[in-house]
Amino acid sequence: MSMQCQVHSSIFAVTGSEQEQQQVEVETASLQLAATVQLILQLARYSFGMSLEDVNVLTAHLSPQVHGNLLGTCTLCMCTIS
Repeated sequence: MSMQCQVHSSIFAVTGSEQEQQQVEVETASLQLAATVQLILQLARYSFGMSLEDVNVLTAHLSPQVHGNLLGTCTLCMCTIS
């Protein structure tokens, strides 16, 4: 059995309703972050008179898409979350 870091232990200790509330908060923050990044990209485009090609390059490096996944590898301690 692998040991899990304290972050994951605290995540797995929440009840179902707490988990649902936390998921709503994560989704809300995700949407807010995506909207903020999209605004930054549009402001950069118009402030600097960027071409569509330049905007596409910037968007590839500063994507407004937020990917959330609770399964995978922890970036804090590199342990595996299952």
